Amino acid sequence: MNSFSIEQDDRYHLLKINGDLLGEENGTAILEQVSAKLGEEKFFLVVDIENMRYINSAGLGVLITLLTKIRNKGGDICLFKATDQVKKVLMITKLDKIFGICASKEEAVANVLGQE
Repeated sequence: MNSFSIEQDDRYHLLKINGDLLGEENGTAILEQVSAKLGEEKFFLVVDIENMRYINSAGLGVLITLLTKIRNKGGDICLFKATDQVKKVLMITKLDKIFGICASKEEAVANVLGQE
């Protein structure tokens, strides 16, 4: 089953994605919920993709849209706990050079908050 949740901490938001990230299925809902939380201030998002089994091109588009919206507000986004399959897709598409990809939540939080 594909699902996601968004939690808010004092200084950042945590997006957890479970299952597949297919833009047509859950991408729109993710974009709508994150966009609703974007304010005038910097926005920092860490994305737990440990339980993401698969991502297609539309799912990559969702991540790129999030990156663009967040960086346009002066914030940042970091992915963490990527599976080998998802890492491979990010490397093939060269998106591993654009996104911060960390091993742990703590590292991802430090990565995005280092932009303050």
